Amino acid sequence: MRKLRCAVFAAVLVGSPEGVAVAQTTGVGFAKGDSVVMVVPTRYASVTHTGLGGLNTKFDIKAHMSAGVVEVRDPDDSSWHRDWRFGGFPSGVHFLVSNLKTVSRPDDSTGDDRRYIEVTLRIERGFDYRLYAPVEQPEAVHSLLAPASAADSVMALAYDSLGSRFFTGPLAGFSADERKLLMTFAHITASGTRIGSETFKGITYLTVTLPTDGNVWNDLRVTRTERMGRVISTQLALLKAFARITIRHDLIGGLKLTQPSSHGTAPNYLDTRTDQIEAYFPVDLMVKFADADITSQQLVNQSIILVSGDRVEVNLGVQ
Repeated sequence: MRKLRCAVFAAVLVGSPEGVAVAQTTGVGFAKGDSVVMVVPTRYASVTHTGLGGLNTKFDIKAHMSAGVVEVRDPDDSSWHRDWRFGGFPSGVHFLVSNLKTVSRPDDSTGDDRRYIEVTLRIERGFDYRLYAPVEQPEAVHSLLAPASAADSVMALAYDSLGSRFFTGPLAGFSADERKLLMTFAHITASGTRIGSETFKGITYLTVTLPTDGNVWNDLRVTRTERMGRVISTQLALLKAFARITIRHDLIGGLKLTQPSSHGTAPNYLDTRTDQIEAYFPVDLMVKFADADITSQQLVNQSIILVSGDRVEVNLGVQ
C-alpha cells in the first residue's frame, strides 16, 4: 500500500456574542477560501434538501472520536465505522472551504443539543458538503480532509485500500493493470461511490453504487415509469463505456448499477421517499448495444431492473 501521511488539522474555536462560534484560522491548518480534498468516502454522506422547493442539496458527514480512533457515521443504518477508509471512493474533487463555525445539533445518541464543529465545503452554489464533529473533538473532522496538493496521494491510498478488500478470493486473479482499469471506471467514469461484486442468477456482476442525482421528482408530474426511464437513460453512455473497456475475464459477467431515486408531492414534498434502483446488465448485451447490434430498449428488456426489490419493466420511450 502506498504511504500517505494525511494532514491532521488542529482547530481553535471561540465563542461569539451571537452564540455562534466562528473558527479562527490560527492553528487550524486550513482556512476559509482554501482548496481541500476529502479523504472520507462520499458514501457516508446523508442527503438533505433545504430552501424553497428543496432546491439546495446538502451532503452531511458526521465523525467523532472513540477510544482515540476516528469513526464515521453510516447514514444507511446509523452505525459508526472505524474502518471507513475501506467504505468507498472519496470525491477527488477540489473543494473550497466556504465556512467554518460551531453549531448546535441534536446528539445522535441522546437527542439532546450538543455543540459541533461544522466545516462547509462548496462545489457550486446549492451543493455543499458539511462535515461535523463534536466541538471538543476537532481532530475527528479534520482527519477527513487533506490539502488539495495531496489529491493524488489521497486517491492512490483509496484505490489501494479498496483493492485490498475487493480483489480477493476468485477476483485475486486480476492483474495490476486490470485492477486499475476497473477501479478507474467505477470511480471516475461512473462517478461511483462504492465498488464490489455480486453473484446474481448465476452471473458475477461488478457492482458500482452511484450517488443520488440530487433530484426530488414530483409525483404529480412524473410517474414512476417516466422516472425510471429517465434514470436508466442517463446511464446508457456509461454502459457503452463499460463495454469498451470490458476485460475478457470469466470472473466478471455483467455490471450492476445501484442508485437512489427520491420522489414526493409538490410543493412541500413532506412525503418524500427514496427508491433503491438496482439494474443488472450482462456484458454480452452491453457489447451488442455498444456495437449497435441491439437498441437501448432491447438492452433494458433483456436486463433486470429492480425498484426497492421488485422487478419492473422500463419503457425508455416514456419520458
